[in-house]
Amino acid sequence: MRSTVFNLDNSLKNRFATGYQSSKDSSIINPVEDEDLRGYVAAGQLYSTIQDLSKWTSLQFDSDQNNQSSKQIIGYRSLREMQRPTIMDNQWTTGYCLPWIARKISNEIVLRHTGFTYGFRADLSFVPKQRLGVIVLSNTVPELPPLTNLILEHILNSQAPLKDNENITATTVLQKELLGLYSGELGLTLKVEYINSSLQVNLVDDTALGFAPGPLTKTSKADIFVANQGRWFGEQIKFLRDKDGFVYALDLGPFRFTMDKK
Repeated sequence: MRSTVFNLDNSLKNRFATGYQSSKDSSIINPVEDEDLRGYVAAGQLYSTIQDLSKWTSLQFDSDQNNQSSKQIIGYRSLREMQRPTIMDNQWTTGYCLPWIARKISNEIVLRHTGFTYGFRADLSFVPKQRLGVIVLSNTVPELPPLTNLILEHILNSQAPLKDNENITATTVLQKELLGLYSGELGLTLKVEYINSSLQVNLVDDTALGFAPGPLTKTSKADIFVANQGRWFGEQIKFLRDKDGFVYALDLGPFRFTMDKK
């Protein structure tokens, strides 16, 4: 993994991709200057490549004692502990391991970790049981987990007929009026959409940097949902209606986002 470093030398600088960033107030995408993060280097300044990350992902498949080799860098017991959830959400749909977030996709346990800095996003996901990994890197700011999920679902379901569209249920119809764009004072624009039988809150492609809750879980109360993954895990999302019953905003924790007029 000789292309994975915290500081670029001259040879790696020639291979470095330019990151691009836009804001809610502008549709123009501008290049982002690559700056030293100083005290935050460990949080967002690890440069790497698909090839190197593939090697790192392959290492994760050696958590089985039968796969142990003489060239093993980390022992299988340590890898298994790293991949074992230590905290589960209330619905038992998401687990939090030491370095990974665990979820089920197509009845398979998927471990992943995402990351971002200005102009760049990364998503590394793998299925230990299938020895399958998907790595997506982007030099702009779309949400990558939905894309990675689609790739994993396509591969894992490749033996079964693919469905063009999910059946529209009563729940889908009721949630249709919640769909749309919502803007907030944080410079973020959220998009509420229905993907893969799930109501989701994602960032629009040209919004400012930030996190979105992703898939939502219903509660016993109408118009109130809970984020079930990522950094908004456990946070309440409440849709607000005016006196005529029309949705006009949503509250994400302490932040309010107003629905854009169609």
